[in-house]
Amino acid sequence: RAMTVAHQDPAGGLVAARFATEALVEPRPLGVLMATPVPSDELGDAAWVLRYLQEHLAAVLRNAWREGLCALAARRGGSCTKNQARACLDATPMRAPEPMPTCSTSRPTASACWCRRSRNPSMP
Repeated sequence: RAMTVAHQDPAGGLVAARFATEALVEPRPLGVLMATPVPSDELGDAAWVLRYLQEHLAAVLRNAWREGLCALAARRGGSCTKNQARACLDATPMRAPEPMPTCSTSRPTASACWCRRSRNPSMP
């Protein structure tokens, strides 16, 4: 499985953010893959942020990505506020989820519940 992942793209970029891989024996039924850790200071910006995400697995992806962008700015000798990083994230397809409206009554009826009205706009 590791052989397959190491040779695929874009998964190869994700693996390359942490390891330099070399196929020692190509898979016939089994292959041998050598994975040597790559120092983070040898990585480009995109690979560095990917590595940051991999090292913060317990974090919510959006939050880790935001913090990774701020850390990348610091690595470059600059600065980035969380709001600036959020603006960058908002410019991607990974925008924050939009909250769903909730029912306006504790016991929704067909006319009071937003969920039912959205399915049938002709309801009052």
